[in-house]
Amino acid sequence: MRRKQTAAFIVLLLLSSLAFVSQTRPQSPVDSTNPTDAQGGAPPATDADEDRIPDQYESIYGEDIVIDTPEGSFEVLGLDMNNGTDNMSDHDRDGAVALLEYCWPYTLDKCFTDRLSLTGKPPELTESGNREYLDPTSSDTDGDGLPDGYEIHMCTEGGLGYLNATNAWTCLWFDPLDPSDSTEDIDRCEDFSFGCGDGFDVNRDGHIDVTERYSNSEEYSFGTPENWITERDGLWCSGIIPGMSENACQESIVRPTGDDGWLGTDPTRSDSDYYSWSDLLATGLVIPGDGIPDGWEAHYGLDPRNASDAILDSDNDGWDADRDGYVIPDTSTATAAWGEAFSNYEEYMVYYDEGSWVKPGIRGTAGTSHDGTVLTFDQSTQTQLVDAAVHTMIKDSEQQRIIVGSKYGVTTLDPFGEISSLHNLRPGVEMTSMVRWSPGGNSDFLVIGTNLGVHCVSMENGLPIMSSLSESEIGHVVSMMELDTGSDNLDLMVFGHQKAWTVSVSDEGSGGDCWSGGRSVSVGQEILSSPLTEALSDSEVSANDAVQVPI
Repeated sequence: MRRKQTAAFIVLLLLSSLAFVSQTRPQSPVDSTNPTDAQGGAPPATDADEDRIPDQYESIYGEDIVIDTPEGSFEVLGLDMNNGTDNMSDHDRDGAVALLEYCWPYTLDKCFTDRLSLTGKPPELTESGNREYLDPTSSDTDGDGLPDGYEIHMCTEGGLGYLNATNAWTCLWFDPLDPSDSTEDIDRCEDFSFGCGDGFDVNRDGHIDVTERYSNSEEYSFGTPENWITERDGLWCSGIIPGMSENACQESIVRPTGDDGWLGTDPTRSDSDYYSWSDLLATGLVIPGDGIPDGWEAHYGLDPRNASDAILDSDNDGWDADRDGYVIPDTSTATAAWGEAFSNYEEYMVYYDEGSWVKPGIRGTAGTSHDGTVLTFDQSTQTQLVDAAVHTMIKDSEQQRIIVGSKYGVTTLDPFGEISSLHNLRPGVEMTSMVRWSPGGNSDFLVIGTNLGVHCVSMENGLPIMSSLSESEIGHVVSMMELDTGSDNLDLMVFGHQKAWTVSVSDEGSGGDCWSGGRSVSVGQEILSSPLTEALSDSEVSANDAVQVPI
């Protein structure tokens, strides 16, 4: 009887408890118990090791990465969801610890206090359409040649980004999740805005193409040894960089000035030389720069970090003007014109020509009713020249054209009709000078000086017949000048390397080297001009031009 009473009491108690539970409301912290009101959010993140990095992130990047190189293989450790200390690790040596790589675009001071959105780059800002994160096992997540930590530093400490409304960083440039930085060249402009770059117009077509830029990634990596790998060797910097992980910088190379900093060039300065040599000591510059843009220096093998090489004459092409057996070096860029050396700075200034890139070829404009249009012709323009190394232009009034002589051939050009005809010399022949001669009737010839000698070329209807080029063995011709001798021949003074000859081109009537209009001409035997040759030889010079003065 007692057992039955006990069982009845227990049943009554359970029923009472269920009745109580049914009278209380749910205690779960949710906005609604209606399934149709659910927002579709993700399940709560778990963090088994309590290192503030979710297990899912550590699982995705948990695999150890093996990198094979010619020098051998090495391993980049992945994350461990059961290791609470690896959040401050920097296994890929890119300067950003694992916790920062998870938090980005939030920095650690905002990620767990003022963050108003999810970490990672939002789907609407990525090409994949997915939320993207930095990879703690790869030093360069976006593959643009710039390590993740370096890009974070440039965006935050370098002033190239800003905090948006969610307290995340928006990078105008140097976004570690945007590969376009591999080709960007954002050096500061004269008005202190960014984007002017420090590349230069290598082919001188008036435009700095993508391949002519001195890109952000090239600036960071300038001077790195061959086969440099960040995951193995570290960031290309020396010492301690603010915001970077401890021991992020490589340890075998120091800056010449002995201070902490990046070892490449500055991608925000077009002229970033930061030191110069004084005797055997490197001295830091108060105002960076040597007057030569970084891209120009890098292209020609100079050091865009060292201002001292601006006044060096790297190719030794100065001139001993006072003949004392010593070429006086330049001592500063401000006084470069005083020395006899032709310094690197002077070579750049000749190339730049007071603010405009020196561009070979032809430029011109209409003599009347000029509307400001400048016509430009070279081998890259729509109306082409054979090449841009122009040395002679001869007016052809009858054909309303210009006969243009350049290094590799002859161009007949109608500049305003924008029509040209190209006539190339055979391979191995390079022209240095050209004159036109019409001895009579309809005959028309060109006489050209080349690296081989003096030649005649037949003309028909104002066009050169390059196959008619005569042979010559005089040797390299530097320049030619017509002489007024009163004869019926074309008499020339021909200058070579420290030599001078006279040469006559005569009307042979028939049997000559070149034919035109029923007549033929021949280039006669050269006659050495001893007085001129002696003068040139004694002075160790060659004549680029000369003037005949009647006596």
